[in-house]
Amino acid sequence: MDDLIGPRYYDLDGMPISQARWAVMWHTAERLVAQTLVGADYVVEVRWVGVDREEARHERPLIYRVSVHPLGYVLPAGADDDSPVSLLLTDETTHEESYPDRTTAMAGHDQLVDSVRRGLAAASSRTSGCVPLRDLIAEPPLAA
Repeated sequence: MDDLIGPRYYDLDGMPISQARWAVMWHTAERLVAQTLVGADYVVEVRWVGVDREEARHERPLIYRVSVHPLGYVLPAGADDDSPVSLLLTDETTHEESYPDRTTAMAGHDQLVDSVRRGLAAASSRTSGCVPLRDLIAEPPLAA
């Protein structure tokens, strides 16, 4: 399969599959691996995407995506990336990281949940209302 051009398709365990099999799996409940509400405003979730669009940049296919987004923008399990809700997600409203397997994706999920919780706790002493996502995940500025 090394001579193929374009995206490759993988099952939940990272094994290559046909595009037809991937399309069937895309619409299953297994696609949503984990979903955690953080505070009243944010959701951190893990989804199997089964396609690695960045193969040339790493050794293993990145087939799981961990994302953080405002509660109002949660995608239903069967939604695709072109659904009306997903079109509202931008770099300002979502944060995504890709992983090669379920185990590392869940570890990334847990780290993002902790990061958002810490960010919300720190922000609650400074402001009321919804805190911008970039303020919850970005590294704190360096001390001058």
